[in-house]
Amino acid sequence: MKREVVVTVYSQAKQDEWILFLFGGKRDGTFADIGAGHPEAISNTVALERDFNWRGLLCDIEYEDALRKSRQAGNDIYGDAFIVDWLDALQRIAKDGRVDYLSLDLEPPGLTLLALALLPLDRVRFNAITIEHDVYRGFDQVRLQQRLLLERHGYQLILGDVKVETQDGKMQPFEDWWIDPQTMNVETAKMHAQRLHYEK
Repeated sequence: MKREVVVTVYSQAKQDEWILFLFGGKRDGTFADIGAGHPEAISNTVALERDFNWRGLLCDIEYEDALRKSRQAGNDIYGDAFIVDWLDALQRIAKDGRVDYLSLDLEPPGLTLLALALLPLDRVRFNAITIEHDVYRGFDQVRLQQRLLLERHGYQLILGDVKVETQDGKMQPFEDWWIDPQTMNVETAKMHAQRLHYEK
């Protein structure tokens, strides 16, 4: 009889669930969580770390000290995303030039775009990416520039404008989910993303 594994998920819009499905419960994966936020609350990576032994880097200027205290040993912790040597930081955690998962979410969204532009996308590849753009708040140009940059580097948009419930109870588009089609199955990635968000 197959034993079911129960995993606590923390993310705001099922990002951690998508990654767990996408990688088939892979153990010892790698992540770069830039704009990580609180060590647990709406974290995209804490479930991967605690239940599947993923390690990587966490970067957040507001929560740097809390991340150092609360997250597992073996992670690299950074504060200001704009003073990090990203090539060095990512190469430290990459396996064969690859990081499994990039979560990118700085505030305001223009900083997310700037951070993306600083990443060595021609030197380090990411198998899956979730990136916030907050288009519902009027950041259409941020979304457009993010998409152009990721497409130029060979990534494929799997689910655009993932929605989140805002304080006024409305479902608003705020994020895009991507994969590297050289390493990830496009149809599997789409199927899991659509199942989680009931998209047709």
